[in-house]
Amino acid sequence: MSTSVQVPSQSPEALFAAISSAEPVLRAEAVGFDDARQLSDAAVAALRQSGVFRFAMPKAWGGPEHDPVTQLRAVEAVSRIDGAAGWCAMIGSDGAYVTAFLEDSLGREMYADLDASTVFVIGPGGRAVPGEGGYSVTGQWAFASGSPHAEWFALACLVLGESGMRMAQAGLPELRVCVLHRSEVEVLDTWYTTGVRGSGSNDVAATSVFVPDKRTFSFNNGPILREGPLYAWRMMFITNMSGVAIGIAQGAFDEVVALAQTRTTALRTPLREEPWFSASLGEAAALIGSARAFAESELSAVWNGLLEGSRPSGEMRARQRVSMTHAYDSCTRAVDLLYRVAGSSALYTRRSGLDRRLRDIHTISQHVAVGLKTYASAGRILAGLEPDPLF
Repeated sequence: MSTSVQVPSQSPEALFAAISSAEPVLRAEAVGFDDARQLSDAAVAALRQSGVFRFAMPKAWGGPEHDPVTQLRAVEAVSRIDGAAGWCAMIGSDGAYVTAFLEDSLGREMYADLDASTVFVIGPGGRAVPGEGGYSVTGQWAFASGSPHAEWFALACLVLGESGMRMAQAGLPELRVCVLHRSEVEVLDTWYTTGVRGSGSNDVAATSVFVPDKRTFSFNNGPILREGPLYAWRMMFITNMSGVAIGIAQGAFDEVVALAQTRTTALRTPLREEPWFSASLGEAAALIGSARAFAESELSAVWNGLLEGSRPSGEMRARQRVSMTHAYDSCTRAVDLLYRVAGSSALYTRRSGLDRRLRDIHTISQHVAVGLKTYASAGRILAGLEPDPLF
């Protein structure tokens, strides 16, 4: 039975108002994210106060349990301010989905603070060896976004039994997610990248850490222990990822529009009156708007089905995943175009945010969840073929 906490749930309107209130701090702090390669303490505090880390937490705990489209829009709103902050907001909110696989009383104990941030790495960077009452976990996991400020680390492991690797359904290795406290992992200083440097997506390591059974679950086929449509589909945790790309692109669009109000060409013609500029602006608006509309419509279709008690069909899953990859491709094209039309003004990292947005969008577009393979995997389903095992 869920533990009830008398904390008023945050409405969507209040969530977006809180993000707006956090904007001055996030913008002021963002200049230093690249050098620090992590968010500043002030930026993390602003995100916590905005409620983005808690937006998927269950109402029974006093959380808002926002629907996935609201979450996507909230991630967009933060990413419009800064891409690294948006990425950390997206990853940091995963605690609500991780604890859906755990006993409710344990999850509530772990997240006594609903605004605690989480790292969730689904790539199996470690090995879990079964023992009495739990697993001995050893490994190194890459891309642990938000690692400098996270409280809990949900890390996927391959399970090694007496006869070798333990298998799950469809002949795939079992992915057992082991949830470790930050005191049980070592954060390695590895995050030297082109973009989203402020995300602090370092490697993390653990050596022979005992994790009790109750803090582990099988991601392949383990039961979801929390009721409610938001937690009924195990891949829901990744669906708000499109918001990062859309937000970065929309922020670039806003910046170029503002630039055009005062900038002139070499012939002293106002930039905004140039036909080539307005044409580029119109194309960028179409790219961003189509990405947003497709991502929201396909996610809404999944959500409406869950509200009616049905799991997403293969076609629905395929279209939702394609919408995510499309968002990243379209928004990358939009940012490239906007950077180009801004001319030499875009080159200066301290005067313009376009340089950082360009680097951020290209870096996050390398994520496996929105890689080129998703088109092929989704296309198989849409053509009536069997899906890839991991899709």
